[in-house]
This record gives sequence, structure tokens and C-alpha cells, in this order.
Amino acid sequence: MRFEFKRKGFWGLGLLGALIAYVGYHTVEGERGLRAFSRLYQTHKNASQELAKLEDERDRLDSQLALLDSEIDPEALEHQVRTFLGYTKREEKIIVFS
Repeated sequence: MRFEFKRKGFWGLGLLGALIAYVGYHTVEGERGLRAFSRLYQTHKNASQELAKLEDERDRLDSQLALLDSEIDPEALEHQVRTFLGYTKREEKIIVFS
């Protein structure tokens, strides 16, 4: 038995194969393909984590601001002065390690 391909069928299969390869390539590598989706998902995940950190920071700062706005709490004020300005009490001794 001998197999013979008709030219029409051969070209049709070739075009179909090329079309499948083209669509498959762009499904994975295209501008909106699987790899682009993966990069976008990772970017979204990183941005969500950053947003959570920033929201925690904002809440912490809001609570400090509430302490300072409502009433001047002497302990909160002393804590701020010691932390940010580096002040100490007269009777405290400072030991510096170098």
C-alpha cells in the first residue's frame, strides 16, 4: 500500500499546525499571556503586602497622634522627647560603647 497526500490536504494541515503554534506561543508569551499574568499576579501580591505594612504604620501613627491631640499626656510627651530628641533626665547616666 502506498500513501499519497493531496497537496490541498497537506497545505491545510501545515496552515493548521502553524495557526496552533502561533496561538499557543501567544497564549504563553504574549502581552496578555500566562507569563504576563504571572508577573502581574506577583506585582499585585507585593503591592498588597506593602499596602498592609503601610496601613499598620498609619494605624500606629494615628494612635500616637490621638494621644498627642486629645490631651497632652506627660508620659507620651516624655517618650517622644527621649526618642526623637535624645534628651535624658539629670540624674540619668549615659554609657557610650564604641
